[in-house]
Amino acid sequence: MCAKCRVKNRTFSRITNTRYTQASVEKLYAEYGCEFLGTYSYNDVIYPFKCRCGDYDDKLYYQFRKTPMCKECSKNIADKERMYSLEEVKDYLDSLGCILLDYEYNGVKSDLNYICKNGHYATNSLDTIKIGGNGHCSYCREEFLLNNRGANHYKWKGGVYESESRRFRTTYVFKKWRIDVFKRDNWTCQICASRSYLNAHHKDGYNWCVERRTDVSKGVILCETCHGEFHLKYGTGDNTEEQFYVFLQYKKSLRKLRE
Repeated sequence: MCAKCRVKNRTFSRITNTRYTQASVEKLYAEYGCEFLGTYSYNDVIYPFKCRCGDYDDKLYYQFRKTPMCKECSKNIADKERMYSLEEVKDYLDSLGCILLDYEYNGVKSDLNYICKNGHYATNSLDTIKIGGNGHCSYCREEFLLNNRGANHYKWKGGVYESESRRFRTTYVFKKWRIDVFKRDNWTCQICASRSYLNAHHKDGYNWCVERRTDVSKGVILCETCHGEFHLKYGTGDNTEEQFYVFLQYKKSLRKLRE
């Protein structure tokens, strides 16, 4: 919740801070060339004021004491503190292999016309150029993307999806099957009754029983521990429904022995 919402939604009563008077607060604002437009009560309230630049803004009282100006003035001062000379900007672009085309510089946020290291005519602010830091412009990036797609990409695998089975897991049909199995089993492991870290398990192996991958009756919810134990015992491929029921009886018998 932001400061404005905290003040707006405040429901508790609070003793008025009497440290400052209305007159002393107005005097403080006037010392910085601003005009206080609110009625002072306590420090952590947002008060409107007129800045020395003529703009209207609002701030918490203690924030104004730290930065006695509007947001626009604060931004302009920050930009001026990062102001470079035209020669410094030109030298920086030269170090990147670029050529500055402008004869004046108006701050880090103002647009500069230049020729990038690959010969493109480009327009960007100094801040944007410094973020890139390599002398490339937006046209260079577009060319790079176009020249490194498809067969030209270093991770190209011949245009074939890594695995048909993995692709199927991303489909709506498979995701719906998984949700339906979770709902039917009430989000509970059917072996140990755990309700944490659950997986949807195929009784008949996902790799070979393709036609029944989305058959809800062939799915069951297992926690990660039970799921891991099953595949540790029977492997991760070519599993069958019979293996699952043998494993289920084995776990039940262990539970009875412990009881």
